[in-house]
Amino acid sequence: LPQRKPLPRPSQHEKFPSPFPKKQRPRLIQALLLRKLNLQIRQPPKMFLGLTLVPQQQKLQRKQHQLLRSKIPHLFVLREVWKFPVLTCVFLCLYSQSVFGGIELEIRNRTFITSPEFSRIPELFTGREYSGTRLYTRSDPSNRSGFYFVVKVKGRGNSNLSDHAHWSLDWVSSSSPEVQSVKLPVMEKNIFGKEVFIGLTGEDWPDRSIKLLAWRLRLMENDLKPLSEKQSFLWSK
Repeated sequence: LPQRKPLPRPSQHEKFPSPFPKKQRPRLIQALLLRKLNLQIRQPPKMFLGLTLVPQQQKLQRKQHQLLRSKIPHLFVLREVWKFPVLTCVFLCLYSQSVFGGIELEIRNRTFITSPEFSRIPELFTGREYSGTRLYTRSDPSNRSGFYFVVKVKGRGNSNLSDHAHWSLDWVSSSSPEVQSVKLPVMEKNIFGKEVFIGLTGEDWPDRSIKLLAWRLRLMENDLKPLSEKQSFLWSK
């Protein structure tokens, strides 16, 4: 029998002939892949706390993020500071003092105030002193004229003081070289974040001409335990 000649093998480029021109092939392949995987050309998804979000969830997650940040801002500050070890140590020290512990007295003013300066319009209708957001405590409640320490108490948040808490004020004035002391009640148990007017009135400070030389103001939990105190430079000497 006559031998048949083998058929010529197709070249490597002719195995899968394509009816499309070479210039359109990359676009066609890309379109087929996108269609096969059911993908759409869009921006890369954003990340939130390590989770990948689809575009439909980004608006909702952004609102939740803002709500959480407004309610618990300390957690977001802590998350950013935690990236730096030195700042983390400083932040934890300040945060623990402001939230979990220390009480600070901020002396805003020390001045003589007369009784007419405390008068407000509601007092004309009710006949009682109108304090508003202020707190008043005086050595002589029947007399409003005197020397006042205007103090703002910081710390502890919304916690209250004990029933035995009081103010202890020691001072030396130009009228007497001896140290004088007085204990004044805390009019409200929750005084944190408010302005307290601690007044030496009546016989303790009868005249505007008397000068304050040295002083020490303490907020006491009881007779032996001070919560916080402030004093003048001369008192420490």
